[in-house]
Amino acid sequence: MPRKSDSSSFQLSLFIITPFIFLLVSCRSSEVPVLRAEDGCLDLRKVDIAEKPLPLDGEWKFVWKEYLSPDSEEWNNPEITTAVIPGTWNDVSINGTTLPDTGYCSMRLRILLPPGIGGMGIKINNISTAYRLYIDDELFIENGTAGTCREASEGRYQPRTVYFEPEKNEITVTMHISNFHDRLGGAWTRMYIGSAEGISVKHYWDGSFDMLLFGMFFIISTYYLISWYFGARKKAFLCFGLASLMIAVRTLSAGEIYLMTIFPRMGFELNHKIQLGSQPALVAFFLLSLKNVFPREISSSAVKIILPILALYELIVAAFPLMIHSYLLFPFHVVVMILGVYLAAAIFIAARSNRPGAKMLFLGFLVLFITTLNDILYSISIIYTGYLVVFGIIFFSISYIITLTMHKADSGAVPHDVTDERILPLLMEKGISNREGEVLIQLLQGLSYGDIAEKLFISKSTVTKHVHSIYKKLGTKNRVGLYDSIGSMLRNLEK
Repeated sequence: MPRKSDSSSFQLSLFIITPFIFLLVSCRSSEVPVLRAEDGCLDLRKVDIAEKPLPLDGEWKFVWKEYLSPDSEEWNNPEITTAVIPGTWNDVSINGTTLPDTGYCSMRLRILLPPGIGGMGIKINNISTAYRLYIDDELFIENGTAGTCREASEGRYQPRTVYFEPEKNEITVTMHISNFHDRLGGAWTRMYIGSAEGISVKHYWDGSFDMLLFGMFFIISTYYLISWYFGARKKAFLCFGLASLMIAVRTLSAGEIYLMTIFPRMGFELNHKIQLGSQPALVAFFLLSLKNVFPREISSSAVKIILPILALYELIVAAFPLMIHSYLLFPFHVVVMILGVYLAAAIFIAARSNRPGAKMLFLGFLVLFITTLNDILYSISIIYTGYLVVFGIIFFSISYIITLTMHKADSGAVPHDVTDERILPLLMEKGISNREGEVLIQLLQGLSYGDIAEKLFISKSTVTKHVHSIYKKLGTKNRVGLYDSIGSMLRNLEK
């Protein structure tokens, strides 16, 4: 039978998560693109642009390996091909030939505006990997250096916002895009157009959300690292603190990319290395943390297989340029997905065994899976709910914090009862000596080997020897397993 605290926590988490899941399933995002450009023209004459920014999705005029000026007559050629934004030119085929990863192009969109429109704005997210943007005949943005070869190009990933006053009820947006640094080229994220106020609000909201996310995970990281350093000494705390720090670092290097705003001279490849390098580190630290919480359900062999793979990918990201290690991103995601399925099964088994916090964590994992699936479907334009995985990460992190708290509370109750006379004979039956019993009590209270040695006036090597002997006699491999073993003895005595 599950303990009352577990059942209550499960019911509470179910109460919290159920509305969240229904909200996610029924979500109709305000970003649903009701209009799409066709053959290089987007008609917004019957749309209230002042109400909300609209995505510049659809077919743009596309010319490969030429930088056409905005007023070039060649744009009027009816045989010019089109490319879909958001998308990559890797998906474009010319004369039956798929375009390569690297190269350069011109793209153009004619936008018909409603009458009487005032100040307007356009928000551009990440474009791979450098571009120039013209509105009508005027150059407004140059992000990086769009060249015709790698030596003449300089990549840069950084969202930009531009404001302008249209002189008539029609504008043309022309872009020169080059990519000689990444495996995917083109405008693979959405761009938005709207009133100056609407674009400003969107820019402010996107940036504020990134900073909120950074602050939240930085505080979580700080709390668990301080808790580990000054008292708990639990590896689960240390690893979760480092995992949260990786999320905070990735938040600064992705999205609005504040890291390049703080350090404007930072090269975009270095920023990208930080962004990609934080991912395997995040997975590794979280896996180690979870292993310390559920040592029985998560195999040590699985950890020994996964960690070298993550370390190898981390090394490749650090040592090689983006063009090389970006090709390994998909295999890395496959490995992470396989690991995710394995961890989901392990957490489910832990939940069935009524391990503290496992049911809450499984629900959090379910939310993370649903939001990740949503983002995959959204990225390939099957649904239009918007990116939601960040909410999955937040919910999952909260569920894991609750799990760690319950695990700590479940373990923390042990030391007060270890000296109970009823359990002493059980320890003696296991062959625990008086000195090992003293070490055991200090170990259960969370003290480090050095602290135990100082308190009992023995050497650290002697403490290590006693601890290994205790683990062997009680049939466990680490401190978490020790908590479980002692806790099981106590619960059996209470029956």
